[in-house]
Amino acid sequence: SALTVNETDNPNLIHLDMGGNLDADDNLIQYEVSEALFDQLTSTADFNKDGVVQPITDTPTGSGTVEDPYIVALPIHLDVFLRANLSATYELDRDIDLETYIDEEYPSTGWDPIDNFSGEIDGNFFAIQNLSITSGTSYAGLFGENTAGSIANLGLTIAAEGVLGADRTGGFIGELDGGVVTRCYVTGG
Repeated sequence: SALTVNETDNPNLIHLDMGGNLDADDNLIQYEVSEALFDQLTSTADFNKDGVVQPITDTPTGSGTVEDPYIVALPIHLDVFLRANLSATYELDRDIDLETYIDEEYPSTGWDPIDNFSGEIDGNFFAIQNLSITSGTSYAGLFGENTAGSIANLGLTIAAEGVLGADRTGGFIGELDGGVVTRCYVTGG
């Protein structure tokens, strides 16, 4: 497979694009890699402009402000980092698949809903995939309760196991209490 890397506005980061017939020019760098390596690299790393792999770490980049939001790229960014910084500003820079993460971290209950979110998330029209909650708890959803937060431009795909809760159960949010959700969708289940 051909891995094509398109330069972005940030001179230190480049965007990965698989497919299409692109001719090499000043804005493109091409690497030939196996499909398995391509899948591994695009899910766990970014490339800098020199083609050097930069691993995505457990701590998202950014400072959490409106001007410099935290960039969410891994399930652990949602689960650990967002829970510790409920009022910060976040953006997704890719789809995030929760299936393996939930299987490893929450095998008997499914996702643990994030409570009292009051920050901002711009999904940039990416999706969080394979959310499952099987605990039967109240306030079940990706977020258990959104007290003042803003969630925009984000998709959510529910896994086959579904979101099973008692009262106040939803896909994105178990209970919306003063927050705002715009241009979002939920599918699956």
